[in-house]
Amino acid sequence: MLLLPLPSAVLPLPFPRQFQGQLQERSSPVTNSEARLLTRAHGSGSGLPRGGNPLAAGRESSRATVAAEAAAGGRVEGGGGGAGGGDGIRESGGGEVNLGVAAAAVDEAAVLVRPQHRIELLLVALLAVCLGVANRVLYKLALIPLKPYPFFLAQLTTFGYVAIYSIILLTRASLNIVTPDMLALPKRPFLLMGFLEAVGLTAGMMAAAHMPGALIPVLSQVFLVWQLSLSSLFLGRRYSLQQLIGCFLVIMGVVVVVTTSGPPTSSLSSSLAASLSSTAVQWPLLFMLSAAFPAASSIIKESVFRDSAKKLKGRSLDIFVGRSLDIFVVNTFGSSFQALFVLLLLPLISSLGFNIPLSQLPAYIREGSACFLNFNQGIAACKGAPLLPLLYVAANLAFNISMLALLKKSSAVVASLAMTLTVPLTVLAFTLPLPLLGQPQPLGGGFIVGALVLLVGLAAYNLAKPAGTAGGGKLKLITDKDD
Repeated sequence: MLLLPLPSAVLPLPFPRQFQGQLQERSSPVTNSEARLLTRAHGSGSGLPRGGNPLAAGRESSRATVAAEAAAGGRVEGGGGGAGGGDGIRESGGGEVNLGVAAAAVDEAAVLVRPQHRIELLLVALLAVCLGVANRVLYKLALIPLKPYPFFLAQLTTFGYVAIYSIILLTRASLNIVTPDMLALPKRPFLLMGFLEAVGLTAGMMAAAHMPGALIPVLSQVFLVWQLSLSSLFLGRRYSLQQLIGCFLVIMGVVVVVTTSGPPTSSLSSSLAASLSSTAVQWPLLFMLSAAFPAASSIIKESVFRDSAKKLKGRSLDIFVGRSLDIFVVNTFGSSFQALFVLLLLPLISSLGFNIPLSQLPAYIREGSACFLNFNQGIAACKGAPLLPLLYVAANLAFNISMLALLKKSSAVVASLAMTLTVPLTVLAFTLPLPLLGQPQPLGGGFIVGALVLLVGLAAYNLAKPAGTAGGGKLKLITDKDD
């Protein structure tokens, strides 16, 4: 979209008194893009609304300023105007700003106001994809010494991250990167995130234990379907036909890649029917249902970032520089609650997901710890520990941080779409002569086709014109008061 410079008559509009001091503190003047955001938020195409009254212009500028701030923070409330509905923005008696269908356009303008946003987003996405591939490869390497102890490795990452994230959060708080306002945000959304992820993990492991391994990567693609449905339901987001076709192509591309990888004898494309017929139908259904829980958690994270941006900026009244929620606040509190619920569900996870009876769990943890530490390489079967598991933990930690940063800068669906690129890249990585992994896997005949379909789907989604946000769609979490 071509952005034309604004007429000079637009720029000298008076700003509300509470914003004038902050504008003077800026090291650079207000740019045309910023002025465009403030003046276009109320749908006016000229500098002077309603008959050219300068005083009315000041009031409209104030309303546009607050609307732009609310949209930039992701606060979308129903009840506004829309087609034939007047301004599309109205102020209630209490000072709240309600945005209708026009909120989607303001939200998009808030993103476009920074030309470097797309470059930053692309760099974060590329970093997340690279770390995602490294995470998958290093997990395979970490299981070489810990092959009998995958449950131990899973719990090591779950509870270890709480300690690591907490240290990082405390450090950033001491440097005033994380402010008291951020730490004082309601904890209910984080508790819900932890609960959903723990339940999804438990249900997924229970189902996976009764399913052929080849089915798991195929059925995992339902995660994106859940995200699309939940973001539409709870965030009021609407997707154009081109975006939906793009998501469908992405899913099909991933399925083609994973079903044509590996040697022909183990290819899912030649044994899918047999696998499905030999598996009770309730387990694939449970596995697909389990993906709804982490998908819902990702939607809550997106909502938390959006709502907290409004709340934090509302306190500073700085629409240009206002601080946004630090990702380590979300990571730390979310991981802490997840670890709590995992601990409560540990008997189910160990017995149903990993076939480890609760009575044998203490001995299993001791043996897994001894294999992980493996000081002086004393245990031959655990050769490569602790270096390989620690490399995986570091890569997985960096991957989770980059994924949350990508979600914060874009959306849960965009982050999920970007992660689909890790599937063909990981398959490609395992065709290389990697150390300790033996003979490289052959590249399936449908790999190129699947990868191309996936890339076409990503392009179709990202080049589509957004369908906008429906009025009334909002997931109220941060703005609600704690009980």
